Amino acid sequence: LVQELEPVNYGRAVAKRIELRLLAGDRRGAVAAGIDGLRRLGMALPDGEQPTAALELASIDLEEVRGLGTRRRIRDGGVKAILEVISALLAVTSMVDAALHGYLVREHLRLLLAHGRHVTAPLAAVQAAMMLAAAPGGRSRAEALAEVARALAAKEGPNCPRHRVEPGYWFIATWTRPFAEALTPLREAVTWAIEAGDLDSASNATLMQVSLVFAAGLHLRSLERSSNVAAHRMQQWQAGEQEIMARVFERFAGLLLAGDPEAVEARLEDPFDLAAL
Repeated sequence: LVQELEPVNYGRAVAKRIELRLLAGDRRGAVAAGIDGLRRLGMALPDGEQPTAALELASIDLEEVRGLGTRRRIRDGGVKAILEVISALLAVTSMVDAALHGYLVREHLRLLLAHGRHVTAPLAAVQAAMMLAAAPGGRSRAEALAEVARALAAKEGPNCPRHRVEPGYWFIATWTRPFAEALTPLREAVTWAIEAGDLDSASNATLMQVSLVFAAGLHLRSLERSSNVAAHRMQQWQAGEQEIMARVFERFAGLLLAGDPEAVEARLEDPFDLAAL
């Protein structure tokens, strides 16, 4: 197939295959499809762990990343194809192979800085910020890079995967900003994800929103209602894991509203008792 299609079209075909594997619940199959596609496009991939990825990201010049918004757009079809596949893979690699995820995050940003502007630049920046956030002493730099990612997304327009940028941004921003501030942007991210046909991202953003309703201290009725709506949506989207989590929040809110301390205590002992949901 790679010999029959132009590189850009091949990259899109591989990205679509990854998306279809994710819709089928086959995360490992999605990663395998992406790795095969990247190799066919000529990208070298590591055989083992890449422990230096976060350290290398920590040394990146934030102003150089910010400058991607004013650089000339990438024209090399091969590079654009690789970026397309990496962008699709990053939706799943963190859950399957942390070492591969770190390598791809680093390479995504490195390719952009080497070649120029692309619609996936905001995603690359926010993914790098989330990696930095997990590194010792990386919090302040992660916050700054997340702000850069959001600024880049604002410049890119509708083709940018902003529905994947906003949740990452708010994951970091809520360290220093009120949880409630994230609720409206996350609702918008869910809408954008649905419009893009990305139900996996829609499910993740929806669940994040429910958890922040709880963390923000909104009324328990709001938590019960929002988690119920979320669970029904995820059932329609066949997002089994996220649906279970939403049901846990719904059940917990219901028990608190009922004022039964013994039932609440029992639930806290085993919050994932599916039979009780």
